[in-house]
Amino acid sequence: LGDNMSGIVHPCKIYGALRIGRRILAFAPKSSYISEIFKDNDFGWVIEHGKVEDTIKSLLTAIDETKEINEIGRAEVASHPIGKYNRNELLKSFIQIFD
Repeated sequence: LGDNMSGIVHPCKIYGALRIGRRILAFAPKSSYISEIFKDNDFGWVIEHGKVEDTIKSLLTAIDETKEINEIGRAEVASHPIGKYNRNELLKSFIQIFD
């Protein structure tokens, strides 16, 4: 969100990302609705334009979090090699949606 656009435009993509639980890296001024949304919640990072070090720090944190989430996911799938994550079981569940 451009510094001079706060209060004029309202990018709604943020709500879709929040709905699916994605962490967000937003570039916006401190006094913006995006900063307000993030103020009391850990949805990701709001960084002011030009704050390169903050951007790098946030990206490295996001990479670490993603690795951790991926490891948890792999462990979960590995613990059910024939069960609920089996390709055939997943296809059955998917098809039931359309029946």
